[in-house]
Amino acid sequence: MKSVKSVVESLKGICEKYPAVVSGYFLVGFSFVSIIRMLIRAKKGNLFVEDLYDVFSALPFMWLLALSIVQVFQERSRLRQIQNELAREQLKRQITEIQLSALKEAEKTLQHSINNPLAVIALSLSRLKRAVKVDRDLLDETNDIECASQRIGTVLTDFSRTQLR
Repeated sequence: MKSVKSVVESLKGICEKYPAVVSGYFLVGFSFVSIIRMLIRAKKGNLFVEDLYDVFSALPFMWLLALSIVQVFQERSRLRQIQNELAREQLKRQITEIQLSALKEAEKTLQHSINNPLAVIALSLSRLKRAVKVDRDLLDETNDIECASQRIGTVLTDFSRTQLR
């Protein structure tokens, strides 16, 4: 059963790859059978002109059939190629979606990992500000640290809004 299947697959591949050759064999086979029929009639001694017409009358239709076979195989090949291209595009889209999902997850993790220390810094700075109200230089430095930590949080928020949405 396996060998029959492989032969059928081989024939299918040959038909798809060389449809004109297959249709040529089809025409040659029909012509061969027609000539044999004509020779058999001639050997019997009852070959007439009408018999020649009868033997070869289907030949033009066979040529049309062979042309149709070529067209069908070419169209099937073109459709299979389009189907393969669509499958590749769909696979690329799926890979891109998976990558984007992974990036979003990494962005959330990164944002959480940065926002937690920033919250600790903000709480510590507010306590430090209350403690150093009298020293103006220390108060200015704590304000600078607070502005820098807020900028980090803003940049992180802006990045997550614009890059991965």
